[in-house]
Amino acid sequence: MMDLTNCIKKKKTFNGANGTKISVIYNGEQYMLKFPNLAYKNPRLHYSSSIISEYIGSHIFNIIGIPAQETYFGNYIYEGKKRIVVACKDITKPGVIIQDFASLKNTIIDSSTNGYGTDIEELMEVMRNQDQIDSMELINRFWDMFIVDALIATMDRHKVNW
Repeated sequence: MMDLTNCIKKKKTFNGANGTKISVIYNGEQYMLKFPNLAYKNPRLHYSSSIISEYIGSHIFNIIGIPAQETYFGNYIYEGKKRIVVACKDITKPGVIIQDFASLKNTIIDSSTNGYGTDIEELMEVMRNQDQIDSMELINRFWDMFIVDALIATMDRHKVNW
């Protein structure tokens, strides 16, 4: 497990509500470090298993040929305590913006759920009518991810994470 405590921190923000996230440089590459969040729903656990799920899920996707981020486990001293984190290689590049699906949906259709609804017909309409990438490639990727997410029981695939 790599020690990431002394890595150079970068000023970069990350979306999402699942634990603290910071950006560091490790071996010349930028990584997002995700810290486990507190397990509020199960007081017997100190932290949730979200970082383990992130690591395993990414590796399963890559093994079966669906491109996903590279992930590694590491240690990081945070607020005076040694924490196990998952290091996710940053997939962005200068000049490239990652757009969450909810924002894309809001540019394509008028939705009463402000982009966050789960109506499958609305999702398909957005994928067919967006002009960022090939529509069929996007639809196929959606269903591939949907099936793998169901098989590994992830509950974190929503329109901000896809």
